[in-house]
Amino acid sequence: MFKLKVQGVPNTLSEQDFIDLGAAADLYSGSDIKTVSKEALFMPIRKCQNATRFKKVADDFYTPCSPSDPQGIEMNMYDIPAGKLKEPDVCLDDYMQALTRIKPSVCIEDLDRYVDFTSKFG
Repeated sequence: MFKLKVQGVPNTLSEQDFIDLGAAADLYSGSDIKTVSKEALFMPIRKCQNATRFKKVADDFYTPCSPSDPQGIEMNMYDIPAGKLKEPDVCLDDYMQALTRIKPSVCIEDLDRYVDFTSKFG
C-alpha cells in the first residue's frame, strides 16, 4: 500500500524501504497507511517552510539545506523566486517520522475477536 500511495511522487525509497515500512506498520489499517502516507508526503513541504538556508541546484532552482552547508544562502521559502523551489524527494525518514506521529487504529484484541469469529462462523 505504501508503494501505491507514493506512486508518481519523487522519492528515494527502495524496495527494501517498502519492506521495512510494512514491518514498521504492523497493526496499521489501510486507512491508517493512507493517513501516514499523506503525512509523509507533506514532510518535504514542511522542510521548505522550516528551512533557514537554501542552496542552488540545477537550472537555478533552490532546495533546503543544512544550516552548516557552505553552499547555503540564508533565506526563507518566500524569498525564492516563483517557480524556483525544488522540494526534497520523499524519503524513508519522512515515513518513519509519520509513523511516530500517526498511531495504529487496530489493536491485538480486535484481531483476536476477528480470528475467533472466523473460526466459529467461517
